[in-house]
Amino acid sequence: MSELETLYSQFKHTLLKCYPRPNECRTAEEIEKEHEYLTDEAIRLGRQLPHLNGLNAEEKSPLMIVCDCPYPLNRLFDFLTADPKRIDIRQEMPSTGYTALLFAAGQGHLAYVKRLCEKGARVNKQTRLVGYTPLMTALINEQPDVALYLLKRRDIDLSLRLFMNAADEPASALEIAYDKMFVCKDELKRKMKNVYQIIKGAAALKKKQRPIKRAVFARSTAKQRED
Repeated sequence: MSELETLYSQFKHTLLKCYPRPNECRTAEEIEKEHEYLTDEAIRLGRQLPHLNGLNAEEKSPLMIVCDCPYPLNRLFDFLTADPKRIDIRQEMPSTGYTALLFAAGQGHLAYVKRLCEKGARVNKQTRLVGYTPLMTALINEQPDVALYLLKRRDIDLSLRLFMNAADEPASALEIAYDKMFVCKDELKRKMKNVYQIIKGAAALKKKQRPIKRAVFARSTAKQRED
């Protein structure tokens, strides 16, 4: 293993150590102090690397590792996304097609989702085999705030469906939102219902617009023939 490969391995290993560990018999102050040390160490190692796109044994890049952490690693996320020349925002896992945006959406990291979208992440990217989108991933993992943000984007495609699923299982964002609307509790249930109504309204509006477009096209074609 070369010196650069060793350094990269240390960097990714330090990132993973930043994940919260359950059943720790330490005070919150001790845990926070170690977390700050590990964050500083990861940034120190990362600054020595020419790029930050290498994948670990699980096919995750450093950015994917941070976005998939249930605990917000804000300083590390800011460091990783600061220089577009050193990182590929759109990078995918070779076997599944998962991206940093899909991981962030699933974990409910709204700030990460916003930043990634602003930097050019593909909001309609579907995973291989199954076909999950960031919106579907947010809905499946009951993250309505992320879903509401994605629904406000003009480039979101609500017509996308899963590639593989049983006949009686939800296959679109609309169907997933409808399904989740009944299993969520309290505030989440209210938000999920709101998400469902937005998707349903957008789908209905799209259906109404289609015949109008055809009618306009027919009138313009007829006028051209008369001329």
